Amino acid sequence: MKKIIIPVLLLFLLALTGCSSSDKLVGNWQRDDGSIYNGMQVKVEKLDTGEYRASIIKADKEAVFKEGDVKWKDVKKVSEDSFDLNDFGSGEWHQMNIKMADKDTLNIRNLVDTGEIGSTQKWIRASK
Repeated sequence: MKKIIIPVLLLFLLALTGCSSSDKLVGNWQRDDGSIYNGMQVKVEKLDTGEYRASIIKADKEAVFKEGDVKWKDVKKVSEDSFDLNDFGSGEWHQMNIKMADKDTLNIRNLVDTGEIGSTQKWIRASK
């Protein structure tokens, strides 16, 4: 009996750690790049579809965005530390990419030339 329980427990622990590492995008994030949107916060949730969505939980100082608005949608994992998404800004959706610099820092860049090609948004993990 003990010979069966130990491998099953190891498999269970392996599955848990695998799931948690893929969900490292989940949580609260704050924009921290000196832009006019500095201080805005979003909450990233994983949907049943496996995609992620971020809703604004703290508006920017200029009140361009409102609490409750969706900021990021159709967020799809490309690799362990990279996600493609649609980011709402300037009244329209922009195709962007998230690169996780580390577990507490995101860099978001445009995928398509929208006049801001090369600009990077920096987001840091915010406390709950």
